[in-house]
Amino acid sequence: MWPRETDLYSLLPKPDGTFRGLYTGQIDIRVIGARALPMASVFDEFLIQSPILNPNNVRPEFSPIETPQAYKYQALKDFLFMLELEPFIWEGLLNVIPDPGNHDQDLQRSMMEIARGRESLDPSASDARLSFELTTQDLLNSTAMMPRAQRIKLLEDEFHLPQAEAESIVKALESMAEASPLMVLQKLGPGNGGQFIQSCMAPNFEMALFLGQVTGAVLLTDSETRWKQLSKAQHLNQGFARHPWKKLQDQFKRVPVDYRFIDTLKKSDKQFSTLRGLLKSMDSMIQRDERDAGQISNLAAKIGSFLGSLDETDEMSPLESFEMLSPEGGFYDLKVQRLLTRSSCTHYEDHVRSIYAIGLPHLA
Repeated sequence: MWPRETDLYSLLPKPDGTFRGLYTGQIDIRVIGARALPMASVFDEFLIQSPILNPNNVRPEFSPIETPQAYKYQALKDFLFMLELEPFIWEGLLNVIPDPGNHDQDLQRSMMEIARGRESLDPSASDARLSFELTTQDLLNSTAMMPRAQRIKLLEDEFHLPQAEAESIVKALESMAEASPLMVLQKLGPGNGGQFIQSCMAPNFEMALFLGQVTGAVLLTDSETRWKQLSKAQHLNQGFARHPWKKLQDQFKRVPVDYRFIDTLKKSDKQFSTLRGLLKSMDSMIQRDERDAGQISNLAAKIGSFLGSLDETDEMSPLESFEMLSPEGGFYDLKVQRLLTRSSCTHYEDHVRSIYAIGLPHLA
């Protein structure tokens, strides 16, 4: 599945003017349908990075090939992820792409070195809360194979629960185990139950810029931490970021979310068709670096009219907070630029033109 000789860049989409989006955030099937997947309805093409680990890039003791018993739970997560997304892939609505580092170890090592060396941001409150919820679920799901006494002791130690409450929780989890797609059901003895659990927030800041430039995609995130990271990569002119299309983007504060798309595998029409057209027109204007005041005002009037017509009470298409940034000169990082130059990719943009945020608490 991971041939070293694969020319990945010949398989990835190219910068060709297509209104293409690349998601960067929590790659987990339990949460990706909340906002990220419905936003695929907005774009002509939507890209999500695969969360599946490449066994060639880890030491043998951490490899799912060498120690498969430690990957039972992660395998369930990976299987469910691909099974849920397969219909969207089949219909051409979604493109799941690998991390280029899976096929280029030098790129992977360099990217990790850059990531370790950059200034890190503390996770936002919303991201930290989501991470805690998913990690807790992972712990409870992956330990379903442990003897009951061990599970009770685990809850007592990890969550400081009284014995009676821990016993009640374990009993409840046992009753729902058969119906859960993510509970490991095989019983293992003491000392044999350790499971590898992967949390995948991908692509990271550097790889998001890298892939955005390689594919010509705008970046979409529902992570407040990632939004702050990307915002710092704006091009500055004499110390300031300039936003020629601010008049347009300031109006996009709330947009409808196409949840029907998840069930029907069809991009909804009416208001969503109008939204797609407006976003695509604005993206095309930014790609052409079109700054004519008359054209901007004309499109701004159309956007304002559309947003004013939206129904706040529509339960099937709720409005979510939305923000866009498209500074003059776009978004880039000099260290990522050097990686692009060293890569075997021969055609890429010199910057990412826009970033979009959906459903962030600070935007609500």
